[in-house]
Amino acid sequence: MPCYRKPISRFLALFCLLLPAWGWAQQSDHFRHIGRSEGLSQSNVTCILQDYKGFMWFGTRDGLNHYDGYTITVYRHDPANPRSLSHNYIRALYEDNQHRLWIGTDEGLNLYNRTTDDFTRFLPDPQNPVSISSGNIRAITQDKHQRLWIGTGGGGLNRFDPEQNTFYTYRHDPRSGRSISSDQIEDILEDPSGALWVATWNAGLNKLDPATGIFERYMHDPDHVQTLTSDKLKKLYLDRRQDLWIGTTEGGLNRYDRRTNTFAAIRATASTAGLNNNDVLSIVEDARGNLWVGTQNGGINILDANRQSLRYIHEGPNPEDLNNGSIYTLYRDRQGDIWVGTFSGGVNYYNSAPPRFHHLPAGNILSVYEDPHETLYLGTDGNGLTVYDRHQHATHLRHRPDDKQSIGSNYPLCLFEDHAGQLWAGCFYGKASMLRADSRTFYTPPFTIDVKHVAVIGEDSITGKLWMGTWGEGLVVYDPRMNTWKQYLPEAGNDKSISHTLIFAIYQDGRGDLWIGTEGGGLNRYNRATDDFTRFAYSRPQHGSLGNNIVNVIYEDARGNLWVGTQGGLNRLDRDTGQFENYTTRDGLANDVVQSIEEDHHGRLWLGTNKGISRFDPGTKTFRNYEVAEGTQHNAFNRQSSCKNRAGRLYFGGINGLSYFHPDSLTDSPVHPPVYFTELQVFNKPVSFREKDGPLAQPLPEAQVVTLSYDQSVFSFEFVAIDYTAPGKNQYAYTLDGFDKDWNETGTQRKATYTNLDPGEYTLHVKATNSDGVWNTEGNSLRIIITPPFWQTWWARAVYGLLLAGAIFALRLIVVQRLRVRNQLEMDQIKLRFYANISHEFRTPLTLMLGPLSQVVATTEEGSRNHQMLQLVQKNSQRLLKLINQLMHIYKLDAGFMKLAVTKGDLGAFVRSLCETFQFDAEKRNIQFTVTAPAHEGYYFDADKLEKILLNVLSNAFKHTPDHGHITLTLLLTDTDPRGTWRRQSYAHIAITNSGRAIPESYREKIFDPFFRIEQDEQSTPGTGLGLSLARQLARLHKGDIVLANTGDNCTTFAVWLPVDAAAFARHEHAPQDHPAELSEAAITPEARLSAIPDTPDGTRPILLVVEDNPDIRRFIRLHFENVFQVEEAHHGEEGLVQARNLLPDIILSDVMMPVMDGVTLCTRIKHDILTSHIPVVLLTARGDEALQLRAFREALADDYIVKPFQPHVLLAKLVNILTLRENQKRRYYRDFITNPTAPATLDDNFLQRAVAVVEQHIDNPDFDIEKFCRELALSQTNLYRKLQSLLGVSGNQFIRDIRMKRAVQLLATEQYAVHEIAARVGFADAKYFSKAFKKQFGVLPSAYRNIGQSVPTSAQMQ
Repeated sequence: MPCYRKPISRFLALFCLLLPAWGWAQQSDHFRHIGRSEGLSQSNVTCILQDYKGFMWFGTRDGLNHYDGYTITVYRHDPANPRSLSHNYIRALYEDNQHRLWIGTDEGLNLYNRTTDDFTRFLPDPQNPVSISSGNIRAITQDKHQRLWIGTGGGGLNRFDPEQNTFYTYRHDPRSGRSISSDQIEDILEDPSGALWVATWNAGLNKLDPATGIFERYMHDPDHVQTLTSDKLKKLYLDRRQDLWIGTTEGGLNRYDRRTNTFAAIRATASTAGLNNNDVLSIVEDARGNLWVGTQNGGINILDANRQSLRYIHEGPNPEDLNNGSIYTLYRDRQGDIWVGTFSGGVNYYNSAPPRFHHLPAGNILSVYEDPHETLYLGTDGNGLTVYDRHQHATHLRHRPDDKQSIGSNYPLCLFEDHAGQLWAGCFYGKASMLRADSRTFYTPPFTIDVKHVAVIGEDSITGKLWMGTWGEGLVVYDPRMNTWKQYLPEAGNDKSISHTLIFAIYQDGRGDLWIGTEGGGLNRYNRATDDFTRFAYSRPQHGSLGNNIVNVIYEDARGNLWVGTQGGLNRLDRDTGQFENYTTRDGLANDVVQSIEEDHHGRLWLGTNKGISRFDPGTKTFRNYEVAEGTQHNAFNRQSSCKNRAGRLYFGGINGLSYFHPDSLTDSPVHPPVYFTELQVFNKPVSFREKDGPLAQPLPEAQVVTLSYDQSVFSFEFVAIDYTAPGKNQYAYTLDGFDKDWNETGTQRKATYTNLDPGEYTLHVKATNSDGVWNTEGNSLRIIITPPFWQTWWARAVYGLLLAGAIFALRLIVVQRLRVRNQLEMDQIKLRFYANISHEFRTPLTLMLGPLSQVVATTEEGSRNHQMLQLVQKNSQRLLKLINQLMHIYKLDAGFMKLAVTKGDLGAFVRSLCETFQFDAEKRNIQFTVTAPAHEGYYFDADKLEKILLNVLSNAFKHTPDHGHITLTLLLTDTDPRGTWRRQSYAHIAITNSGRAIPESYREKIFDPFFRIEQDEQSTPGTGLGLSLARQLARLHKGDIVLANTGDNCTTFAVWLPVDAAAFARHEHAPQDHPAELSEAAITPEARLSAIPDTPDGTRPILLVVEDNPDIRRFIRLHFENVFQVEEAHHGEEGLVQARNLLPDIILSDVMMPVMDGVTLCTRIKHDILTSHIPVVLLTARGDEALQLRAFREALADDYIVKPFQPHVLLAKLVNILTLRENQKRRYYRDFITNPTAPATLDDNFLQRAVAVVEQHIDNPDFDIEKFCRELALSQTNLYRKLQSLLGVSGNQFIRDIRMKRAVQLLATEQYAVHEIAARVGFADAKYFSKAFKKQFGVLPSAYRNIGQSVPTSAQMQ
């Protein structure tokens, strides 16, 4: 709130600004601690140094520490690493003018190598006279001639020649007074004249003339006061006046007077003010010329710049106090800040910049006011009103219960000066009182309203009335002239009343409007004309509403803007629109709780918050925040506890006293902090430059270029700005040239991450601010190279070009080759169709020849000439058929159309059964045929291919074996292949040996050529020359081989080798599980089947529909089957489909290859037609390939597949077998379906389910008969009859009756209905007729059926 009423001149403001600050400000020294919890290796800090980059180095008794303001890196001695520190006890640190960092330890001198992040050791060597004289290094310095001087503990003084890498030693010589006084050296210093001063532990001070090598000694003389006070020296320091200061043990601080060659001492004595401890360990001069003296257990003694007075910093208990009193080292950095190394408190950092805020520790300040006479009033929390005059004399005005003229309570919540210059205090439990300044007494007006707490007071300048906001009693208005009171309280349902009873802010703006802020009811504006209020409240979904309903302060700035501080940030009200503009922590505000507002003469707003003081510039809409670390009393300030005096000084009261300052005195630090890259991470893991083939060739702070490979696609860089004032407030921004278009401002985040960058060169730029937000725009940059994958390099692109050219050339060759292959495949397909058609055309007449021929041979007298002639015709016809089959097989092999289909089986049994077909021929010709084939179960082979192989080889053997010869077949399992090589799999080895004329050796391979034949003799059997060729091709298809094993004078042996393990074959080479088994002709007994063929219900023969485009085949089938079937004919598939729908035959026999519609399509149409789906279909064709068979079974749902030529009796037996099986299945199916219906699986199942549903829908209707049943199913009676007969063997009436009886049995089992009720429920109008029909069905009456407890009838009971 303003502390004055009248404007003052600029001159007066400037004069007041230049006056000394109030004397209440106490000297407070704040330290920030860096210890073990921050990563320090040990709390005993012996030496401190800032290197040329700005990084801090801390030497401890347990390692060397590198500090960047955020993290600490520790270096220690590693016995296994000669490039580590030589010892962990660090005694001295020094950086020479070449930026080399030297480290003195208890066991040697070390040089830090920045490019390799390791150390070079210099150790004493008794065998080397030019080595360093001792490993105990106590002090290091460099003179103006670039010579390095090293002081040791016990080894004297060493001068180091860096070019020769040698040391020259100055030692104490008892015989010479011009030698150094002791070899125990503590410190070294060069003065402007080039003289070298050497402090020893027990022999005083030495001055060396480097040109002559002569030492001049200065020692303690008890008889002379102006000598050193002690010979035990610890520290030398040269201040800005070139005065030499000597810190001693037991002798305090000594200053050397160069003009008089004498010493003056500052010591701790009982009689005079001096040091508080005589053990001086460290000395440093601050930026103001004050001399800081670190003592043993005495803390820090500060000698002022005039060297006249001392003040002391002692070890203290508070978090910001000096945390240890033994000061081992003091160091001033380039910003002038002081670093303190302590015995056990680690490092203490002191910011030497003067505090920006002055602090008056006066407890919790609830209210503050300064009158025009520079009298300051502070309302305290429990100590009444404290009054300071301009001479800083304090008076305490407290409440006294026995004194009515004392302040109302000791808790003044607000202070307000009215237009008459009278000061009012509103109190907690004390109402409101007016201060009589002359007598320092208070007047409390007679309150006619019960009010306990007055939180805020304001004045209406138009009426002169005082407005008081209370703590729970609403708004109270006092008219001093009329001595009258009025109270405003919230009224339910009246939004024109005051919005809340808790009122903490009252303000009258320049327009004369009164504004009232409440706690929970938002903001209110008093309407003078209507004596009511307009409310402004927070509304979450409403944009432009008040930020929060708890209003702490109201303020109008010099431009007429009305500002409202709430628990939800700062708000500016546009009084024309009623809209608020909100500012919160998202916009930079320190905290969303705004407790107080003041304006400086630059138009900037100063806000007291719960997290320090925020400065807001309305022009730029930016915030600058100040916290306790910068001198404020505390981070938490109180509501409306603020004031601005006539000079522009601002006061803010908080929970720890009063903070005051002039805004013009708050200037930002001009330091531009340097920025360095500190760490590289790849996939969130730190990368060391020591990693082999890593992206870093040296430590990242030293690197200029980082090279990453393309697969290191996620990488991050960490960076740091060297400003130790408040590292947590340093802000950062980065951009990547070649990728980012603008700077990425990350706040205090010190990390930049990129992912999946394209290969190429980039430059990462980083800039940062100091703790005051001042940017170092120069920042730092790092070149980043992302190497491409090898396939994106220039040589790879050259290879690509060559490969592309080669690919184009190869593509052309491939296209040409593919055209050739495609043409070849087309030719193969044409040939295959040609062979298939030719085979079909050959097989059809052969079928017509062999069928009748077999019957004629059977009826011709055996031994007659005609019988012999017919046998010759039959034999050659069969040979012709075999030749056709072999040609087809060879062609399929050559064209790649024949595939393997291995199955698991008994190999021995298969071979034995196959050999049985040759037993008759062997017996007939008196050939001794021996088969050795033991059982071998669980092996895999293609039965079809193996059968063809063995049949051809055995046929060849029988052809060339004379009568009375011998043939042997031996089956063995072995683990060697045909070449005798051992394999990890099993082979079947089948050897077939026959007697007779041997095959010449020269024909060993030729005999496997197609159509190759050895010249015949008179005993040989003519052949085609295709058998062995086919057998070898089939064996190799089976991943095996067939070879001519040996030939002798009287025998020939063929060996067949076939792998029989499952792993030898690919998955597609295994036969599918549903591969249909061939019907074994040997198992067919036509005579038995013919006797079992079922008759139709009317006693006629079953109907066989023959669909065949060849009239001879149709005539042949009719001739052989008309005694068993009623044979009907169709010329092609389309006609056959019409006949099937009209006749509904019992079975259909169809050719596959036909015009108009082929047999497979016909079968598909029949099986997918509800009217014909029940009819079995057998396909008859000359094509025997497996693909067509699978299509017929899987797609067309054929019942069987027979290859031409066929034997009539075999075909008849198959047809009869199918009908017999169908008849047995449909009876069992009907019984099961009636008793336990299942989910439909086929088209016929769907039909039957629909039929059952229709009957059950009308089951209680006695008029539901077969005619209505057919109408519901959309079938004629004839078709329904045939359908049900074919599927179930029942008529439609029987089907309806069985469904009714099934329901009756179920109802009887419930025992809930009488018999006559059940009869009605199942569609019987007459109960007697129902009982009669029930007894006919089940053999008992319904009542008896219930009594004996029978269940739903079994299959036996249903039939």
